[in-house]
Amino acid sequence: MTVGPRKPPYFWLAATAILLVFMALLAVRLGFWPKSSADPASQSGPPVAEATEDWMAIYQNDDQIGYSHRRFQPTAEGFRLADETFMRVNTMGMVQDVRLGTVGRLRRDMSLAAFDFRLASNLFAFQAHGTVEGKILRVTIGEHTSEIGLSGPIYLASGILNGLRFEGPGSGKPRTYPVFDPSTLSQRPVTVTPEAEETIEVLGRPTPTRRLKVEFAGASGLAWVDLQGRVVREKGLMGIEIRRATREAALAGLNTDPAADLTDVAAVPVD
Repeated sequence: MTVGPRKPPYFWLAATAILLVFMALLAVRLGFWPKSSADPASQSGPPVAEATEDWMAIYQNDDQIGYSHRRFQPTAEGFRLADETFMRVNTMGMVQDVRLGTVGRLRRDMSLAAFDFRLASNLFAFQAHGTVEGKILRVTIGEHTSEIGLSGPIYLASGILNGLRFEGPGSGKPRTYPVFDPSTLSQRPVTVTPEAEETIEVLGRPTPTRRLKVEFAGASGLAWVDLQGRVVREKGLMGIEIRRATREAALAGLNTDPAADLTDVAAVPVD
């Protein structure tokens, strides 16, 4: 008798759904454009940029649950950005390690040309590859390839902030970008609004920054960008905060037993 693959119980399906929502919210993060670049939709030439490498520590209510390693490199065709994220999260009382990796190949106007995405945890693994050809995005998952129609250029979430130019505190206008989210294989608008100038502590030093409001899929968060155009802090839903850190601090400060359960944090109380 042939036995089909065992289906996961509803407990694991619910945990997976919560985790995917959490990762989608985390994926709207920030980026790799130089301070001096213009609006990507109107830029005709490549912005002036140097290779950068940043480490960020990920916190939930001041408890470090992960880290992110971000790299940006100019290439002959445009740019390459890579983001590796590791998190240890508690969902429904079960602690699991989650690894999220995105590699994007960008054109000279910073729009997306191709991407590789992977997501892996104790419960599941997911990989997707895609290329943009004209107004078609071809996405391959395993042996299946599908096409997504585009109305124009699209961008990765990890590249939409630092390309904004600022005229001064409070004078910036909201800008909306069509962003492709590899974790959900969907297009969503992301709106970025400059709010104010603010001095915050970064790596133990007072640092002048510009605070931005980021809105995505009905949720909103904040980002702080320093005068060199690099993101130094991010704050989102469910008590999640991402802060600039040294490599040593980002890797050494990870909590082995996260206290907060994402199920409880995301739950809506009912009668």
